[in-house]
Amino acid sequence: MAVVLRAAVLLTALALEVVESPYLILQCGHEQYIESGRHCCKRCPAGTHVAESCIKPHTSGICAPCHEGTDYTAHANGFEKCLPCDDCKSGFEMVKSCTVKSNTVCRCKAGYYCPPSCEECVRCSTKCPEGQIPVQNCNATTDMKCGPPTETKDATSLHITIAVVVVVVVVFIVCGAIVFYLKFTRNGFCQSDEETSSQPWWEDCKKKNAGPNGVSSESLLVNQIEKLGPVSENKLPGNTDRSDLAAGRTNEELLLGSTVSPLENTESTAASLQPNLQGSRQQPVVVVVAENSDFKVLNEIYLDSRKEVPLYYWKNLMRKSGLEDNDIDEIVRDNPFEIDEQRYQMLKTLQNKYGIKDALLKLLNGIWAMKLINTYENLTNELRSKGIITLDTKV
Repeated sequence: MAVVLRAAVLLTALALEVVESPYLILQCGHEQYIESGRHCCKRCPAGTHVAESCIKPHTSGICAPCHEGTDYTAHANGFEKCLPCDDCKSGFEMVKSCTVKSNTVCRCKAGYYCPPSCEECVRCSTKCPEGQIPVQNCNATTDMKCGPPTETKDATSLHITIAVVVVVVVVFIVCGAIVFYLKFTRNGFCQSDEETSSQPWWEDCKKKNAGPNGVSSESLLVNQIEKLGPVSENKLPGNTDRSDLAAGRTNEELLLGSTVSPLENTESTAASLQPNLQGSRQQPVVVVVAENSDFKVLNEIYLDSRKEVPLYYWKNLMRKSGLEDNDIDEIVRDNPFEIDEQRYQMLKTLQNKYGIKDALLKLLNGIWAMKLINTYENLTNELRSKGIITLDTKV
């Protein structure tokens, strides 16, 4: 009888194990939890906990909120109650108070540090062992670090040296920029001796550069060159050869003494080396044959002509091309330091006054009248190659 009873108990236990085994291997999704080993329920969101579990698998139960400043849950969960908020221990100070979704954040007070996973803050060291110096200050997670003084001194010395070199280079660049600016702007071209002068500085400059009877040095030099007539490639006006230039004396200085301004002196020296006098040659007849579709190319060549004409001859060329002195002076006053912009605006003014075709013809006639034959041929050859003009020799 006892044997039969034992066998019955064993069979019952095996049957129960078979019945319960499916619950032991039950698995739920990432956002679900196992309810008492029977079925899966959806988790409650952060800031809440499970007040009542779901009855039907894979559904939500009843979630209850945590209490602000008392407990919290930072993530979706299946907790029956919220987690209690931490209190900052001795030596710590609160950085962020506890909310229903985050725990209290604490850190060590100044002068203390707490290594990872520490239970309490430790006072920072205040001095290094003999023969060493601080290389890193104490912070919230690390004590003060010490090291040999030689390494630190070498590093500090290197940093100081680099900083000094950088400062010197910057100062040098700034000073160079200032000197360059003063040399090639108002102070470089001309500056009035009277800083309190009531007249604009360009008027003072014009007076200082004026020759006898108030005539400008520019006009004097042009008149002298025109009186001298054609010159050879190796001889400049006034029987000045290239040895005079090598000795530092330009043709303008020989003609006018010290009345030539630095800008005119530099530009006219390069221009005077170019044999541009045409002798007895006749000027060709220029006919503009450009269509409307060619006007863009025509306009580009016309405006780029300023790069072909030596700077010294420019104002006189503009006068010969049809610009009034008032137009020229106004453009110079509006752009006192921008030489290229002055020339560009003079060409635009000439174009607005006569139209692009007539402005081009007047410019070419002015270049011929100035005896700049190389410049004339360069422009007309380019215009012919683009189909803008045709040339016929005058009879």
